[in-house]
Amino acid sequence: MRKLAALILAAALLMGCSKKGQEPATGPAGSPTATAAPAATGTVQEPQVAGQFYPADPTALATAIRGFIRSAQPPELSGRVFGLIVPHAGIEYSGPVAGYAYKLLERRPPKRVVIIGAAHRNGYPGIFVVDSDSYRTPLGLVKIDRAGVARLRAALPLLTTDQGVYGHEHSAEVQLPFLQESVGSDFQAVVLMMGQPGPEAPAALAAALDAAFPGDDTVFIASTDMSHGNYPPFKNSEQIRPVDIDTLRLIEGMKIDELRAGLVTEKNALCGGEAVLTLLELFRRRGGGEVHALHYADSGDATGDHSQVVGYGAVALMQPEKPAAAPAAPTFSLSEAEKQELLKMARAFAEAAVRRQEPPKMEPTTDNLREPGAAFVTLTRKGELAGCIGSIIATEPLYLCVQRRAVDAATNDSRFFSDPITPEQLGDVKVEISVLTPPTPTTPAEVQVGRDGVLLTLGEYRGVFLPQVPVEQGWNREEYLSHLCGKAGNPDPGCWRSPEARLERFQAIVFAEPGAR
Repeated sequence: MRKLAALILAAALLMGCSKKGQEPATGPAGSPTATAAPAATGTVQEPQVAGQFYPADPTALATAIRGFIRSAQPPELSGRVFGLIVPHAGIEYSGPVAGYAYKLLERRPPKRVVIIGAAHRNGYPGIFVVDSDSYRTPLGLVKIDRAGVARLRAALPLLTTDQGVYGHEHSAEVQLPFLQESVGSDFQAVVLMMGQPGPEAPAALAAALDAAFPGDDTVFIASTDMSHGNYPPFKNSEQIRPVDIDTLRLIEGMKIDELRAGLVTEKNALCGGEAVLTLLELFRRRGGGEVHALHYADSGDATGDHSQVVGYGAVALMQPEKPAAAPAAPTFSLSEAEKQELLKMARAFAEAAVRRQEPPKMEPTTDNLREPGAAFVTLTRKGELAGCIGSIIATEPLYLCVQRRAVDAATNDSRFFSDPITPEQLGDVKVEISVLTPPTPTTPAEVQVGRDGVLLTLGEYRGVFLPQVPVEQGWNREEYLSHLCGKAGNPDPGCWRSPEARLERFQAIVFAEPGAR
């Protein structure tokens, strides 16, 4: 009975392996152009609105922005800044409000900032991204995260780098000098501008940003003004403020659907509405947190004329600080000799199982292999998967786990009951072993493709993939987790987003006989 129970457990976990091209089985359990700069700098995106929306003189620009940030008095907020909503008018009008948001970044400067702007002059059915090496402002060059841009373009094909749609646009560019003053020069930027890409674009862009920038080293900025007094029926401060306060209330409450509907009916007003919806969608995907309206004003507060104004709001999206990591456990490793020893054991036991012979008695030569361990054994036949079964939890010495899983991979992988390995085919069989680290709880954002295997548990559904599977299949992180739902037998590809879903990640030491992959 104990042997039968072990085989049942192993069968429940055999879904951790796949080959490229084979769908894993399922089972239960100024100038608008970027100009060439000197070779040391690379391509440079030239400024579009210096001297118009902000001073072209660097001294005047830096002095103005420092004054806005110094004068701002945002509330004391706990946690880290995930995202900001900031205005983008001429800085003499909206700068005092923007200062409230950027003051928060001085405490913990991010390594990367993704700016989502809105098109004002060039309507086009897509999303523009700056794909130069740097972006020039009067305060100097801002480095563009070219690798991040490449990841984003791979995740979202509707992105365009056509400079023809970017000429004289200001909404994203006006944020860069504020970042240079509040964050300094040690950050990279990704500069986006949403045209008229359709109602599905915010969710699609949020998913792409989630996949391209999964870590906690990025701050996301949505650039938008609020009500515009030159659009009837709202003109003066008395009329506009209630509308904008209602919009801020929806944003603070994460009322995404209600906000989206209000933007369509013009009950709520945001010229960068799609950028704000994208940021809120992304925040929700990452687990959300607290949303705080930091400050509101309109252009009349700067000019003294409240008869026809534009509204400006600053909002912070905050997430809790992660607790300090516990001291790392001693790293488990295998010598080359130990790897070869385990491969010999796996081959001997797999061949004996196929030939229906008693396996040889093979004891390890080192104490390291006697330590509790978990492993998967993968068999390939002429380069194609022929069997893969493993254990996630270490319940027996590593060498015994490898021996027993080799037998299971050779004879008990249900995916190959109709095409089992025969004794005559053993010469074409190659062995690969994946020794696993203990699984630890994780979040979707922490999963790293190519490094982490993932175990998903949701009620009666349970599935696992080894770290190498998404790499072989060419999946990004979201595709990885969505296929894992299918692997677990759950028909909902988004089941990993459920609050009840438990994700655990692990790493693997992978080694194989020559020609196994």
